[in-house]
Amino acid sequence: MMKKHYLILLLLFVMTATGIACTSFVLPGEQVLLAKNLDWELDRGYLFFNLDGIHKTSIMDSSLTWTAKYKSITNNQFGKEFPLGGMNEAGLVIEELSLFGQPYTCDESKQLLNEFQWVQYQLDNSANISDVIQSLEKITIRHAIMNLHYLLADKEGNTAVVECLEAGVVVYSGEDLPYKVLSNNNYKEGIRYLGFFEGYGGEMKVQHRQGSQERFVSAVSMLDHFTPDLDALNYSFHILNTVKQEDTRWQFIYGLKDLSIKYKTHGISGEFGMGFEDLKKIRHNKFAIRLFGDKHKQVKMKGGKNKEHLKYIQGELDEYFPGNESIYDLMVIEGNKSLRTRAKKQTSITR
Repeated sequence: MMKKHYLILLLLFVMTATGIACTSFVLPGEQVLLAKNLDWELDRGYLFFNLDGIHKTSIMDSSLTWTAKYKSITNNQFGKEFPLGGMNEAGLVIEELSLFGQPYTCDESKQLLNEFQWVQYQLDNSANISDVIQSLEKITIRHAIMNLHYLLADKEGNTAVVECLEAGVVVYSGEDLPYKVLSNNNYKEGIRYLGFFEGYGGEMKVQHRQGSQERFVSAVSMLDHFTPDLDALNYSFHILNTVKQEDTRWQFIYGLKDLSIKYKTHGISGEFGMGFEDLKKIRHNKFAIRLFGDKHKQVKMKGGKNKEHLKYIQGELDEYFPGNESIYDLMVIEGNKSLRTRAKKQTSITR
């Protein structure tokens, strides 16, 4: 029986050690920090500042329109309006992670958003986890490019995992979310795998390896060893560095209480910080910071640059996700519309 268990573990490790990989977790306590490693070969992306008061439309369902209630700061690889993750001024944070090989049943009776625009929609409209869960009664996710799942946290310390599974969109929160960690297997698989290790019901010793399930176990174990006398920010970077891989491109840590963002990129030395207070003098939403190259600098993201960037990303991904040219074209159109649109009312970053 023990040999069978080890064979299963080895198979899981081989299956999850390759492909696009990420690790994310929430460190609870006085500060409440959500941290994430982005692990894959592409490093091109931008940090965007998104204004409130901008009217938007779902590229998957033209009947779904909205006007952003909240400002947000997001990290984007798929152009303006299609973030991988970010934080809004109400203190809601969302980060996506890949979830390959997972069957998903989309409820076509609901209004639809693609997997990246869903992140921006929630940051535009939701102040907390409760708002996000409530929105899922009417709105769901239809994948345009890849299957994802999401780790969320809000200013009050509430945490949730949202996953696209065969049963539809599933939310884990409260008692259903005993460990605030996510990698690239569905959450229940992570919990099952954790049960093989010492301290969690099994006999295996925790060791830091690169597979998705291994990173899940490492992050859970390290969170359990955190004590209040340790510096929360430094400890979070310590966890990220422990589960870091050769292709780790960005590291983000969001401070939900003080609305701060600390981050590092693989090509630019140093640790950088940003918060909504820093953006009071920024005009409109033609604001981005490059997360690639060898210099950390602000740029103006106009329509032509947005299109050029997205076409570059498409070219890099066609080998993995072919036949998505029409989706990328729609992303360009919606992103450029946002860049052209003036906010109805210019307001300060803090309300």
